[in-house]
Amino acid sequence: MSESKPHENGSLSKAEDKLPLHEDVMQLARLGEIGPIQKLFDDGKYDANFKDEEGITPLHWAAINNHYALCKYLIERGADVNAKGGESVATPTMWAVQRCHIYIVHLLLQNGADPLLTDVQGYNMLHLATFDGNVFLLLILLHQNIPVDGPDPSGHTCLMWAAYKGFAACVDLLLQWGASVNMKDEKGFTALHWALVKGNSHCISKLIEFGSDRFAETEDGKTPALVALEMKSRGPWHRALREHGFNPDGTVKQLPLPFTSFLRTRTFHSRFFFLCPFFLIILVFSILSKLVIFISLPLSIFLAFSLQWVAQQVLLWAPADMNHIQRTHKMFNLLFAISFALCTYFYTMAMTEDPGYVPKLSSRTSQKAVVDDLIGTPSLSLCSKLNSADIDSIPPPEDSTCNLLPESVCSYVLRDNLTVVLAIWAAIQLTWVTMLIFTQLFLIARAQTTWESMRGNTHHMSAPREVITSAVMAGSTSMEGAQISGPGSAPVPAGPGTTNAPRKREGCFEQWKKLLGLDTFVATASGRATKRRNPYSRGVVTNCRDFWCDPAPYFRKRENGAAMLDGDVVNYTMIYEAPPRTRTRRNRDDDGGGGIYHSVGAEESV
Repeated sequence: MSESKPHENGSLSKAEDKLPLHEDVMQLARLGEIGPIQKLFDDGKYDANFKDEEGITPLHWAAINNHYALCKYLIERGADVNAKGGESVATPTMWAVQRCHIYIVHLLLQNGADPLLTDVQGYNMLHLATFDGNVFLLLILLHQNIPVDGPDPSGHTCLMWAAYKGFAACVDLLLQWGASVNMKDEKGFTALHWALVKGNSHCISKLIEFGSDRFAETEDGKTPALVALEMKSRGPWHRALREHGFNPDGTVKQLPLPFTSFLRTRTFHSRFFFLCPFFLIILVFSILSKLVIFISLPLSIFLAFSLQWVAQQVLLWAPADMNHIQRTHKMFNLLFAISFALCTYFYTMAMTEDPGYVPKLSSRTSQKAVVDDLIGTPSLSLCSKLNSADIDSIPPPEDSTCNLLPESVCSYVLRDNLTVVLAIWAAIQLTWVTMLIFTQLFLIARAQTTWESMRGNTHHMSAPREVITSAVMAGSTSMEGAQISGPGSAPVPAGPGTTNAPRKREGCFEQWKKLLGLDTFVATASGRATKRRNPYSRGVVTNCRDFWCDPAPYFRKRENGAAMLDGDVVNYTMIYEAPPRTRTRRNRDDDGGGGIYHSVGAEESV
């Protein structure tokens, strides 16, 4: 069985090679250059139907090189979509079919391409599409009313070609489209014969499912069974016969029971597979509730697999479109049951069992002994040094050459791949941890929380304070002209002459920064986290002293919401504003270290 191949390799004739590029319409068509081609057409040097000595047109080169816009332009300029040329004497559509350019094929068919034309070997577009097994392209051509059983000069149909090449999806499509399964070529081969030559089990099964003659003989008297024997495809052949209720010799299996015809009906199989799980569940629960566990559990597993085996045997008598319901191998079901049981067991153990604990040393003397022991051993070295020492202990491989890595690095990689990968992964994670440490230290020095740094929370409760003050003084919480921005606050309508600028859309880089957790680090490192001075900051030295030298958090004596501020304990849940920086320690001692009340000016009093 021989097939057509694309004969056009992109080469041009010697005469065309001598032309400069801007005057060579064929070369420009291969490149898809519409502008220069249009200039040549406007100058009258060429037209859309120009042909070389082999009959090739610019549309041929545009089609085979998938230049959609150029194909459309050439068609608008009057190019003949059915012009034949080249060694294969094929049309531009055939050239596009050979390269599976679906959009080009569709465009040409919409503009008058004849789907029934054949090339020099007698292949039409449907044959050419079958050679490459492109199901979607095959479907487009079948909608062009091309005869699905149209033979080539040797009598081969598209179904025979698809079966020979092992394209199961194409075989399925052609069979659903009504292709004949028992049509023969000039030597008497059917599609089933050609499927057995390839040995594709899916193609063989599909052909048997659609009623292919299991005893058809060729001109030489070869049956499908004999072809399977010669081509060493008896395994797929017997498996396909068994799945569809036939004996290995191709005869129909007969049940030695009455009501055989009823067992082959759709009604029996539908009810059987619907009621089978309910019967199994009732039976298993009855066994588990009445017998001891070491007998009931193995018996339940045995019954479950036995029932599945019965179901698989029943499927052998099912109609052709139902015998694929249960084809899972028993070994896979056993592996799934074991995996499911182990997963359930370990999950239950993890949820119910005590994970244990590291005992706390009773005295500082014991702690010091452990620390001294760790310092005296390599256990307190870095992770990378441990990995290096572990790899060094492994003897080097005999062949330490790699394609990309140098020999020294390759020797380490080949010794222990897992350790090297884990070391690289730990180094990558160390990057994020280092960035996190830097960010936290920087925020401690600035007396800020992560939320304040990222959200630019610079008003520091000034808006709520102003609301409360306004309510006490004026009896209203309205703050004319005040722009309150913060979590949960409503937007203030813009006044006359102002515009509400739309929110700036975040780019891809900004979204990935948030996803990877880099936004905090970048904002903190660049100093763009806040726009105004932090009223709680007392300088880098004082801020660090307040955080690191406060003994209360270490001994759990500080109440919730309290912290050190400039050496004094401040309860942030009890103040309405930040303590002024200009106050002296004596003044702070007078008012108890909390917030101070400032009277309203005389001109503002009511």
